[in-house]
Amino acid sequence: MRPDGPASREAGAAQPAAVADSDMQITLAKDDHEDTAFAASRSREADRFIPQGMAEGAPRQRDAVRALQELRLEERLIRYSPRLVGTVPIGIDVAGSDLDVICEVADLAAWCGELQQLFGHLDEYRCSEPDGAVATVNFTYDGWEIELFGQNRPTDEQNGYRHMVVEERILRLLPEAERERLRSWKAQGIKTEPAFARLLKLPGDPYEAMLCLWEETDEELMRRIRGRTSP
Repeated sequence: MRPDGPASREAGAAQPAAVADSDMQITLAKDDHEDTAFAASRSREADRFIPQGMAEGAPRQRDAVRALQELRLEERLIRYSPRLVGTVPIGIDVAGSDLDVICEVADLAAWCGELQQLFGHLDEYRCSEPDGAVATVNFTYDGWEIELFGQNRPTDEQNGYRHMVVEERILRLLPEAERERLRSWKAQGIKTEPAFARLLKLPGDPYEAMLCLWEETDEELMRRIRGRTSP
């Protein structure tokens, strides 16, 4: 767990939710209209608790949706703009990967107290002491480790969300052989952002380096993938 956002933990050949496997045969944005359409699409997706397509995705994705719906997490946390992030939504989770849910929280102590009332009876429940900036709540439910992350920042601006969006876009541009290489590294214990940074040969802190790709277009990401250039 990094201080500024959640770090994620049978991925098989699952594909990112609601993303077609293009194996580098994609049509890149060519004009401002397409860039505007992409930005609007990303904004709409940011309003979703569970990314579109997960309910019809790989078996583990469908099971994750079931668990979250049984817990009524979206309904119970709706005023905190909850958002599922991490590796499960984009289909590169491995055995032991957890479900990361980020929330926008102004009063972390009150949030922890509320979650204690809602989920304190669940196995392995624990809440970190709010440090003034972030707080985390962890528990297990029906085979899933679940982490709720609270920060006084809109969820679509939090690092966990932006990391996931960048990673999903990169996965969409990668050939299957390189997606499998990422899964292999993760199965060996390499964390998600370091694995992507290693694949793209990004220097420096991998978490910061991945955030720097947030504003890049698909064309720029594709050039980076093909040339393995540094940011």
